[in-house]
Amino acid sequence: MHGAPLYLEPVLEPPLASLLESPVFLHRLVDAPGSPLNVVLPDRIAQNVERFRSSLRRHHLAGQVFFAHKANRSSALPRRLAATDAGMDVASLGELQHALSAGFTPDRVVATGPKDPEFRWQAARTGALVSVDWQGELEYLSALVREHGLPCVQVLLRLPEFEASGVRVLSRPSRFGSSVRSLNRLPDTVERHQDTIEPTGVAYHLDTTSLDEKAVALEGCLRAAGSWHWCLDEQYWPVNCHGGHDA
Repeated sequence: MHGAPLYLEPVLEPPLASLLESPVFLHRLVDAPGSPLNVVLPDRIAQNVERFRSSLRRHHLAGQVFFAHKANRSSALPRRLAATDAGMDVASLGELQHALSAGFTPDRVVATGPKDPEFRWQAARTGALVSVDWQGELEYLSALVREHGLPCVQVLLRLPEFEASGVRVLSRPSRFGSSVRSLNRLPDTVERHQDTIEPTGVAYHLDTTSLDEKAVALEGCLRAAGSWHWCLDEQYWPVNCHGGHDA
């Protein structure tokens, strides 16, 4: 097959478009800190949050938007987001400390991913929401609350390995969460530690952007929540959607 090579023109909007149209200024930037040059636009991320918000409003839905800290380590983004109503998803002790120092209050932070003792302690001590991946993590958090006299830890129960009730949907195994096949153990653990653990919702994590997989995961979370009596006592039961979003 002959002809000119395929050229894909990126979709650019101000202020990035105007920046790329200023080669002299760009060269000065590269000459100063060096190359490669990572240009961060804090106002753009605030606009992205508002786009998520407008989508929720358009469909008459309530919800919170969390930025995954691991997507970008720039301090400019957390500082800008702290001035909005967005939350921060942190996956390490350093990320938690960074979010708090940028101006986020603990009630706007969710601690996710594998957690070492220091990360787990700081999340419980500050009052951040904790996304729990396995039964033992509930036990650890409960022990921290009892040993140090902390307030109840609010948790999300993160689930993977969902199965469709109709046509089978192939999906990539998630790296996080307690298997939906072991759901009977989670409510037992929560019941046993109801004086130290406060479940506030369920969650899932996807490594793909497939709409079919999102639908199956959401259905699985709703089915799981519907089988737990404490969910039925609440007016609403949040579902935290980790991963699976386009840039």
